[in-house]
Amino acid sequence: MGFLERFLEYLSVRVYWLRSLRVRRGIESSLSVGLLPLALLAYLSLFLDFGPWAGDDSIYFESHTHSFCDNAKYLYLYVHNRRLYDKYFWVSFVDDDYEKLRKRSLPVVKASASLYLRASTIVSSGTRTVFELGKWTRFVSLWHGLPLKSIFWLNKSDDGLYGGTLRRALCILSDPNLVSRNYYLLSPPSIFKKVFCLAFNLDESKLILGPYPRNYVFIGRLKGEEIDAYIPEDFPEDRRLILYLPTYREYRFSMDVDEVLPLAEIDELCSRYDALFLVKTHFFEELSSATRKYDRIVILDSSRDIYPLLRRVDILITDYSSVAFDFLYADRPILFYPYDFDEYVKYRAQYIDYNLLTPGPKARTPEELISKLRSLLEGDDEHRRARRIVRKLVWGDVSELEEKHFHELADKILRIVGGS
Repeated sequence: MGFLERFLEYLSVRVYWLRSLRVRRGIESSLSVGLLPLALLAYLSLFLDFGPWAGDDSIYFESHTHSFCDNAKYLYLYVHNRRLYDKYFWVSFVDDDYEKLRKRSLPVVKASASLYLRASTIVSSGTRTVFELGKWTRFVSLWHGLPLKSIFWLNKSDDGLYGGTLRRALCILSDPNLVSRNYYLLSPPSIFKKVFCLAFNLDESKLILGPYPRNYVFIGRLKGEEIDAYIPEDFPEDRRLILYLPTYREYRFSMDVDEVLPLAEIDELCSRYDALFLVKTHFFEELSSATRKYDRIVILDSSRDIYPLLRRVDILITDYSSVAFDFLYADRPILFYPYDFDEYVKYRAQYIDYNLLTPGPKARTPEELISKLRSLLEGDDEHRRARRIVRKLVWGDVSELEEKHFHELADKILRIVGGS
């Protein structure tokens, strides 16, 4: 183990996004190709305000996880499938991903300092800090979820990673007004416009209104979406699928499934109703147990894309994850399992009442989880109307997805590329 690898592993205890082994590998790769000098140049650009290769008219797509996933993946594939633009590339931080895309004849480049220096437009599913981009860069953040939990400036908690001085420092470093004068953020045309403006300290004129590209899976298929993804064909057609997608908890390093889920009871219940129980943790986490084998419980790779599989999921179980808002498009049951609600809100303070935007049964204990899940498997779905109301509330004018919504979104971003 080299010095850099040991140092990043040491920092992972204190910096939550370094807990993902994949992210740490991506950083090691980035530094090896010279992104460290880029940080200095981007920092100097705050004062010197220049862009040496700002004439590049290519679009560079990237994921905040360094995986081929999330909103950036689906907008990239949409542009590719519909042949909407000639110069676009996926930025790969991992050699394996680079080879997978190259073999599919998808435009891909390896991350490098020169790439980021010449890039005039970056489309990302995350954000950047003032040390990573020059002011000349057009940066389009598609983000990676509607914030049911508080993020950035919305979080008023003084506990946890985002508490106190560190929280404020991270918010300042990621403030769009410092990162780039050409910073744009995707938001649904709904109540979340105001939420995003407050969370990112961003003027509403910098919002791009439209659907989340990853939700295209609910109306169609895109060639290439199956790369590094779970798809419906991965599981038997005659079995019902229950998917457990918990959100990340910054106050713990790993997830002990045996403590969170009553696995034996779940396995028995799934056997009775001919279902499979799929578990996929947040990509920052690693499962610390669940070594016992159960016939009906499947632990999924946390680094793989889950969205194509949502077409087949019969029941979603989650807690504070924005995947619940996406799954509203499926109009199938959502079971909320906020077993640690009182502890969680100490680290992620609420900015809106949890029950208001969670249209589904709630379980706080393993016993309640089994009881509520059994009712859903028996067809007792009392929240159909509530799901449709919340879908209209959170997605607004794109609550009924159509092809034109994605085409219009792509057009808006292409106009930004063209400088108009």
